Amino acid sequence: MIDESLFRQTMSHFASGVTVVTTAHEGRLAGLTVSSFASLSLHPPLVLICIDHAAASHDVIAAAGQFAVNILAEDQEYLSRRFAMHDGEKFAP
Repeated sequence: MIDESLFRQTMSHFASGVTVVTTAHEGRLAGLTVSSFASLSLHPPLVLICIDHAAASHDVIAAAGQFAVNILAEDQEYLSRRFAMHDGEKFAP
């Protein structure tokens, strides 16, 4: 569980931008670029992400029941582009 004050501080630094949402479920990795990300509640600490049901990663993320939100820095555009691909190995080194 994340500390409420740390959550508030972290979210205050994210006005808008690009994130990569990732998860793993039953040995399957899934991830995609998400620009629809926002703080939903401080207590309990909740975030909101919006993912199209037709996205290849949607069902894996839903089945996993948990995900990581990676907030990208300005110099990480290459990750945004990689995870926006429909095909290809998103998790390759």
